[in-house]
Amino acid sequence: VNLVGTLTGGLPLTATTGSWVLRDGTISGGTVTATGGAQLLTSTVGGTFSGVTLATDLTLVNACIIDITGGLTLSGGVTVSLESTSAFTRLDFNGTQTFGGSGSVVFNGTNATNNRILTIAGDTLTIGAGITLQTGTQGATVGVLGSNLVIHGTLSSQTSGKTIDVACTTLTSN
Repeated sequence: VNLVGTLTGGLPLTATTGSWVLRDGTISGGTVTATGGAQLLTSTVGGTFSGVTLATDLTLVNACIIDITGGLTLSGGVTVSLESTSAFTRLDFNGTQTFGGSGSVVFNGTNATNNRILTIAGDTLTIGAGITLQTGTQGATVGVLGSNLVIHGTLSSQTSGKTIDVACTTLTSN
């Protein structure tokens, strides 16, 4: 199933529903779960999460951009993997918001320059205490010049020679 419209209230994927592909669609509110081998897959046209709790692992394929409004919560220690090979692969936080819950973002692929977690200049992104941003096969950039970052979570370089660059006007970390 290709999600191209707006789905409100979460998405419980199961062996019966099968896997769905986020293809320029929007998931608004609720929790995304996946059991029985089903997955939420991404595409090069990305999509939008609006106030979503993600309770399943998610891989952003090369060139996938997920726009986020209303915050994003990771649940149960899930992993979001950004897999840039040549094009921008991003989580774009539009507006002042929080990236919270419990889980990690791992930067993979073959192109660190294009793995990004962005916010808009003038806005503030708060990364919660339960969130870990870590290098995998690649590094990444978090933030954008002119933005404000509040980092309560962990930035971790797990791979020799791979870095996470922080770009912002104001950085608060504790």
